[in-house]
Amino acid sequence: MVAQFRIGPALVTEPLFDIPPDANEASRPFPCGGLGAGSICFNPLQGFDQWRLDPGVFPVRKWASHCHFHLWTSDHRAKAVTLAYPGFAAQPWGAHLGFLPEVRRLFPVSWITYSGLPLDLGCRAFSPFLPGDTEEISLPVGVFVWRLRNSTDKRMEAAMMLTWACDLPEPVPDAGFDLQHDNLCITGSLGSAASENRFGIAVPDLHSEGIYLQGVEPWCIPDGAAEVWRQFSESGELDPSIASQKPLGAAAWVKMDLDPGEVRDIPFVVAWHSPTYTTGPLAGSERRYVRHLGRFRPDNAIVWLAEQVVQNYGLETANWVYWLQAIADWHQKPELFGVHPDDVEAIASADISWNAEGQLEVLPPNDDVAAMLAPGGAATRLWPGVFGG
Repeated sequence: MVAQFRIGPALVTEPLFDIPPDANEASRPFPCGGLGAGSICFNPLQGFDQWRLDPGVFPVRKWASHCHFHLWTSDHRAKAVTLAYPGFAAQPWGAHLGFLPEVRRLFPVSWITYSGLPLDLGCRAFSPFLPGDTEEISLPVGVFVWRLRNSTDKRMEAAMMLTWACDLPEPVPDAGFDLQHDNLCITGSLGSAASENRFGIAVPDLHSEGIYLQGVEPWCIPDGAAEVWRQFSESGELDPSIASQKPLGAAAWVKMDLDPGEVRDIPFVVAWHSPTYTTGPLAGSERRYVRHLGRFRPDNAIVWLAEQVVQNYGLETANWVYWLQAIADWHQKPELFGVHPDDVEAIASADISWNAEGQLEVLPPNDDVAAMLAPGGAATRLWPGVFGG
């Protein structure tokens, strides 16, 4: 069934709910990240878990239990909650979801709707798998646009926070933190000075939207988690001097006022920079997205990636809004692109690499994906500049 999308200035609503929620989808992770960029999986019940940087390698992140979204409200019924199901968030992260979220998926977008909270909360999560040969399809980013709606008759305060740990997938013991705040976004970059590899989280600068309380702060893993949670659960804010020693994580937070009936869309960005393959037949080769980088210092690369998502934030042409519109157009009129989105969905979770003979292969072998990559296949027709057509 084709969903009807509604796009408006600075707002992208959920599709009309003619897509029924699927109970199985709530526990099924989906990969974030572009073609050939590696991926990290997001699970609506347990947050971010598997990190797949190189083909054929499927490690579980050691600090995944510290990587979650959190909600705070001024409502007396529930001050703060970690948006994970009980058992999937490490201590000291506090109250967990009491109800399973509803999940609707339409490749490459997932709509996650939460219940039992003091406000209406939903998330559109996606990576820019767009039709056509655009640079976006190879970007190592995940986009999480949170929609908060005050469905009460009283004004309330609300805050969102994303906590992140630096593991690739093993913990990085000497991980440092770089902060950059420009007119577009606030970005925190995590990584070792001895490596080009970086993780980053970011939120757009929201001053144009009348939101002035926001930041990205470092915190010490794992001992600093208790202080992060204490501050956030008390006020929905974090103190700028929360970290004192390595290894470091990062926490991005946004706090806002919501009038009765008011709706806010708040994008969070997860990005990673691993410019070369480290294992397999492509070891030492640059990943595709690197050719689009104008700056190569690792922390600047993370900033550049975050800016690709939030460019023109607050305008109808904001990049993430444009990406969702392009995905909507693709679903509504697949004949214009020659390939239906469902025909290439499996490629998002496949590990694709080039073998020694210069041919594309999938690890582990997957006949459906191999057919997409074959001459004349769905992937080669949709992205001829990437796969040849």
